[in-house]
Amino acid sequence: MVVPHKGDLINLHTHDSDRTQGVFAVENLMMHEGRMPDASADAFSAGMHPWFLKKENIAKQLDLLSQVADDERVVAIGEAGYDRRRGASFELQKEVFEAQARLAEEKRKPLIIHCVKGYDDLWASKHRIKPGMPWIIHGFNGGINQARQLVAGGMYLSLWVKSVLNGALDPVLAAIPHERIFLETDGFKVGLDLVYERAAMGMKINTGLLADSIRNNYLSLFV
Repeated sequence: MVVPHKGDLINLHTHDSDRTQGVFAVENLMMHEGRMPDASADAFSAGMHPWFLKKENIAKQLDLLSQVADDERVVAIGEAGYDRRRGASFELQKEVFEAQARLAEEKRKPLIIHCVKGYDDLWASKHRIKPGMPWIIHGFNGGINQARQLVAGGMYLSLWVKSVLNGALDPVLAAIPHERIFLETDGFKVGLDLVYERAAMGMKINTGLLADSIRNNYLSLFV
């Protein structure tokens, strides 16, 4: 397993890793694309996105995911999730989300979650599964109360890059514990250093302290 160097900025979720010096990237592999871990990133997450689920391919993709998850470079399962605005039927989303959550337990790897207007569904799944592995909400774009509720429920937040950069998430950044935060670029072409600088501004701390906190979070959850 490759681990981040001291001083690296960690990009928890990207679809387009570019091997930038000083950045430790976790690139997302979506099973419907059939991509395998390669040399494009330091580490990977692998999962079945709710937008691209088709009933006839579920068993094959779950089998592939189980195999890919055994690669030591795959540090997390996901992004798995619920999306009430787009994607497959709720029942299919629920079936596949919970299958991935149980796989994360089996493989002893954190679960990275895509959730849009589906937090009630997510809490219900969490209640049924009672996970021992960490759950991380990627692209979080909610308010302080929702952030606090998720953190109180044991979850971690990787914040939505656009709302970090425009300052909309400053109240959340200032309110939640440093040990529950991650940052990401998702699919956007933006320098991760800019994301860290803007997030640190919202937290009223220096960028180095934020980088150290996120690195410690990564080592705690993934190594």
